[in-house]
Amino acid sequence: MDRRGFLGAAGLAALAAGLAGAAERRRPALPDFVCGESPRGAIRPVAMGAPPGGLVIAGTRLFKEGFFNELLAIYNRVPGRDARMLGGGCDDGVTGVRLGTAHLGCLCCPVAGSPAEGMSSLQVAWDMKVVVAHPGVRADGISAQQLRDVVTGRTRNWKALGGPDRRIALVVSDHCPDYVEPVRRDLMANRQEWSAQALVVKTDQKQLETTARFEHAIGVNSWIIAEPFVRKGQLKVLDVDGVAPTLANVAAGRYRLAGPMNVIYRQWSPESMAPFFDLLYGEAGREILSRHVVPVEAGKAGYPPRRRA
Repeated sequence: MDRRGFLGAAGLAALAAGLAGAAERRRPALPDFVCGESPRGAIRPVAMGAPPGGLVIAGTRLFKEGFFNELLAIYNRVPGRDARMLGGGCDDGVTGVRLGTAHLGCLCCPVAGSPAEGMSSLQVAWDMKVVVAHPGVRADGISAQQLRDVVTGRTRNWKALGGPDRRIALVVSDHCPDYVEPVRRDLMANRQEWSAQALVVKTDQKQLETTARFEHAIGVNSWIIAEPFVRKGQLKVLDVDGVAPTLANVAAGRYRLAGPMNVIYRQWSPESMAPFFDLLYGEAGREILSRHVVPVEAGKAGYPPRRRA
């Protein structure tokens, strides 16, 4: 699509986003808020009185595709265990735990400043956020300040970044409005003040697909779901401040664009929860997690949690 077509699409998307924003402000905060591409609607009831080994987990795609699918397959091999993941988004994780329809909820944003604030939690990993661009973009890196200027609209042309005289096609998935979303926090002090020229889409998947379509497009997303696009050559990743986006660099603190992955719960149950977290924080779990994220050690996560008096 040419530049005129992109801008036309951006205008329509901005109008739609404005209407959607007005609708969002009329909705109550719970249980109908959105985060992590949740399909709106109630989580189907699940009895909390599950048999020993029974475990119900709600949200999110990043956890599910990043490591929980493989982790649960191993966990459920043990006779008597029955762990299930309901999917959804961060909002479904919080609501599921609050309503008692899930033992554990997944949160791909910080707990502090979110609707889950005050709930018990364990951090399990760091999720690497990557700056993705169309493969045709003639740039290998960007500084944090340049990225900040792009997402807020102060920089709108690749020429300012050492590229061709072409308008930057910023593609944004403006999710998690009720959370301290890591990318928005680091780049815009958590304000939702994206560039007026941005093309706003509804899901992370759509954001990646759209970035891959437009020749001069750029965006930021999780490595977990961006990796398949990069592997297929549909997208490229840019260094940030001269540091390559690698899990090793995240672990070493050199690459700073990352967000915490937390699991929340209402009440600790050693019988149903401890075996799962023993696997997650153990050698096998760390091996699985380290393929897509940076695992957090049990001791640093505060696991096992102290029993409250």
